[in-house]
Amino acid sequence: MMKNILSIAVLLAASALVLTGCKNEEDDLFSSSAAERLSESQVTYTKRLGGTAWVMEYYPLGTFELDPETRDPYPAGLGYVILNRFKADGSVEQAMQNAVSLNYYINDTSLWQIISDQGPVLSFNTFNNCIHTFSDPGVANSSKDLYQGRGYEGDYEFAVLDMKENADVVMLKGKKRGAYIRMVKLPYDTDFQAYMKDLNAFKDKIFSADAPNNAQAFLGDTTFVMTKASKGIAEFYPVGGDAITQSTDHVFTITQRNGKYYMRFLYNIGRSKCDAREFVYNEAEDRFTCLENGSYVIEGYPVAKFYNEYLQKKKWTTKAGAEMSASFKDLMDKLAAELKAVNKNFVLSNINFGYDSKLQKYVWTMSYLSSGKVANQTYYFTFDCNEDKDKATFKFVEPSNTAAQNVMNRCPALKTIWDTISQEMQLSAADSRFNLQRIKLTSKTNSDIWFVMNI
Repeated sequence: MMKNILSIAVLLAASALVLTGCKNEEDDLFSSSAAERLSESQVTYTKRLGGTAWVMEYYPLGTFELDPETRDPYPAGLGYVILNRFKADGSVEQAMQNAVSLNYYINDTSLWQIISDQGPVLSFNTFNNCIHTFSDPGVANSSKDLYQGRGYEGDYEFAVLDMKENADVVMLKGKKRGAYIRMVKLPYDTDFQAYMKDLNAFKDKIFSADAPNNAQAFLGDTTFVMTKASKGIAEFYPVGGDAITQSTDHVFTITQRNGKYYMRFLYNIGRSKCDAREFVYNEAEDRFTCLENGSYVIEGYPVAKFYNEYLQKKKWTTKAGAEMSASFKDLMDKLAAELKAVNKNFVLSNINFGYDSKLQKYVWTMSYLSSGKVANQTYYFTFDCNEDKDKATFKFVEPSNTAAQNVMNRCPALKTIWDTISQEMQLSAADSRFNLQRIKLTSKTNSDIWFVMNI
C-alpha cells in the first residue's frame, strides 16, 4: 500500500514539473502582452505606410451581382482602382477616374491612421471624396429600387492581413463588408492624373466599349471564349459550349506597374480548378500571360474568324481618307478623279464589304456623295469569299445590276480595284486582336497593297 502511495506521489510531482515546464514555454513565446503587441503593430504599420504610394484594387462587395434581365453588373459589384499616397504627417492623397466619378479625374486629401480593433486596422478616418463615396448610403448606384439607399456598400476601414517590411503588396479585408482588397506599391512620386489617363487609354484600346470584346482564354486542356470585358466583368464559357448555361462571370481590375499592365480577377476564372487569377499584358505578343502559370494565356479572337462572323451582322468600311498603302491610295484617288469627270459634284465616300441578305451573296459596294442629295449613291458588286485561319480569299463575280455595270464602265478604276482585291488577303488586327474594330487586309503576294477596314 505504501509503495502505491509513493508511486502516486511521484507521478503527481512529475506531472507538476511537466505542467510548469509547459507554462514556462508558453510564456516564452511572447515577451509582451497582446495589447502591447497590438500597440507595437500600430506603430510599425504606420511607419511602413507613411511616405509610400499604392494602387488599391478596390471591391465594394465581396461578391458581385448581375441584372437578371440584361446581365449587366450592378455598380456595387465591380472593381475600381483607387490611388493612394500616404504621407508621414498622417494625411493621404487619393485619386480615381471611373464611372463612379462620372469618368472625371478626381482627387482629394484626408487623414489616415492605423487603429486598434481585434487587430491592426487601416482607417481612412476623415471624409475623402474618393473612397468614402463607396460607403455613403445616400449615393444611389442603380435605378433598381432594391439598391436605393444602400449606396455602393463599400468599406473605408480595413483589417490589415499582411504588411511585411519593404513589401510590394499589402493585403486588406473590408471591416464591414468583408471584401478582400489588395494594394500594390507604386513610386511615391507617381503622377496620379497621368497614371489614370494612361490606364484608361490602355483599357479603351484593349477592351473598348465601342467594339465587340471577343477573346479566348487558354487554360490547360480547356479553351474559353471571353466576352463583355468592357463592362468590367468578363463572361467565360468553353469554346463550343453554351454561352448561357455554361458561362461564369468574373469581375476584374486593370492596373499599371513598372510600365506593364496587369489584369487581376477577383476569383479564378472559369469553372476549372486551375489557379488563374492574375495576368500581365505582353505588348509584343498582344496577349495576357498568367502569373501563376505561364502556360495559361488570354489573347484576342482569331481575326479571320471574327471578320467572317461579323459580316453576317454589319459591313466593313474603308473610306477614301482611311489608312492604306500608297499603292492602294493611288487606286482610290484614280476612282475619285473618274467620278469627278463623270460629274464634278460626285465625291467618293467609301467602299464597303458585307453580306447582302436579299442577294444572299457577299458584296463590295462603292458609294459616293452627290451635292444636293442627302443619301449616298451606292452600287453593289458581288464576290465570292472564303475565310481560313488568318486569311480571306476574294473573287469578283459581277455587278449586281445594270446601274452597277454602267458605273463600272464609266469608271475603269473601279474594275481595277475589284481585280486588285480579288486575291488572297492576309488579315490582321490594325490595333489589337482584343479590339477588332479595325482590321488590316494585306495582299499575300504584294505587301505594298494593303488597307484598313472599320466596323
